[in-house]
Amino acid sequence: MELDLRKLIMILLEKWWIIAVSIIMAAVMTFGFFFFFVDPVYTSEATLYVYNSDTRTSGAITTGDLTVARNMVSTYVVLLKSDSVLGEVARITNFGYTPQQIKGMIKASAENNTEVMRVTVENTNPVHAQAITNTLLDIGSEKIVNVMKAGSLEIIASAKFPTKPSGPNIVLNTVIGAMLGFMISVMAILLLEMFDTKIKSEEDIKELFSIPILGVIPSFSPSSTRKGGYGDD
Repeated sequence: MELDLRKLIMILLEKWWIIAVSIIMAAVMTFGFFFFFVDPVYTSEATLYVYNSDTRTSGAITTGDLTVARNMVSTYVVLLKSDSVLGEVARITNFGYTPQQIKGMIKASAENNTEVMRVTVENTNPVHAQAITNTLLDIGSEKIVNVMKAGSLEIIASAKFPTKPSGPNIVLNTVIGAMLGFMISVMAILLLEMFDTKIKSEEDIKELFSIPILGVIPSFSPSSTRKGGYGDD
């Protein structure tokens, strides 16, 4: 059955309670899932400064020095996530993680394309997140300098204990869940209406057959028929 915009709006208004229930149920289910079944994630981060030489001179830093230092950051990131570094971190922290598991927790990159490198570790345990980050900086800095034979690293800010979880964002996820509930309910209502071939009114007859209507049989409630019908005085 063909539906115009006005009819679509009227159908949705008639079924408003279905949409409302769907929104509430989707929001409650999403909130409950993330609140009870998803562990909060804590993020610990630290920053390092990359030098292009192992000794810092008192002279002015040139543009070439900064360019070389920026280019070295990408190499340092790869070395920081190497098996030799992560294996040593796993051994020292002794939290029961494998090097591959620790690698999945780590994110390292240049800060806004500068010679500053930011290292973050995500873990469901805030103590583990801080300890792994600081151990990674200590072990990684030494390993990188030994491998590169050039350049140096200086820790700008060590990892602090994360007091609040960084994710998941339960409020945002609940809103998204409610929006999905709204969209699914609206789509379901419209699809059911489009595939509904029942004739419900004289307008449906006009639309389907394009013929004039000679008369309409009125409907009577049981109460009205008991009080009186045709032919009663």
